[in-house]
Amino acid sequence: MNKKTILILLLATAAWSEPRAEMCTRVVYTGPEETTLTGRTMDWKEDPQSKLWVFPRGMRRDGAAGANSLEWTSKYGSVVTSAYDICTTDGMNEKGLAANLLWLAESEYPANDGRKPALSVSAWTQYVLDNFATVDEAVAAFSGGEFDVVSDMMPDEPNISSTRWRTVADQKNRVYYYESVLYPFLIWVDFDELDFTAGAPVGMIDPASGKRYAGNTSAEFSPAEPFVFQAAK
Repeated sequence: MNKKTILILLLATAAWSEPRAEMCTRVVYTGPEETTLTGRTMDWKEDPQSKLWVFPRGMRRDGAAGANSLEWTSKYGSVVTSAYDICTTDGMNEKGLAANLLWLAESEYPANDGRKPALSVSAWTQYVLDNFATVDEAVAAFSGGEFDVVSDMMPDEPNISSTRWRTVADQKNRVYYYESVLYPFLIWVDFDELDFTAGAPVGMIDPASGKRYAGNTSAEFSPAEPFVFQAAK
């Protein structure tokens, strides 16, 4: 994918979320030769201390929802952006499936009453990326009603916010782009240069660490312990 196209999409998401962003924005572009690009802005009341992560296949996880938490082992590796080291907010897996977590204050979640397995909203994006190769697969799984997505997180006024960062997932070529509004450099991760095999180390990039990142950062991930999803009580 031509980097100029990616830049245009980033500028488009920026234009639609300025001068003052009131909500996260998500844009999907479908083009010739099965090109699909998904761009989004992260609009939040404060810096969410976001980091980029690479997760391999074979990671054992649970839904962070108590004794009845959904449990799974990741089928697919992924590159994600976290917030506060408690949730996956955005990302793409090795099959080219993108998932984006956008908060709506008016959303209502079912009670975690123990009658069904439960999945905290903090782990929802990761669950999608770990388990599904296509949108159809994800829709079928969530339409079955076999588990509940639950949450007790209620941020104050999340809809009156500033843009903190933007991402674009090139789902055909498997390249993930990240741009922070605080730093002048666009960075990207090429999935062809990553190791997603089971047992490979988890990797992390902290854009706010003081290290200068620019361009292709696929080789810049440092080994790190994965963050823990915030529990829904």
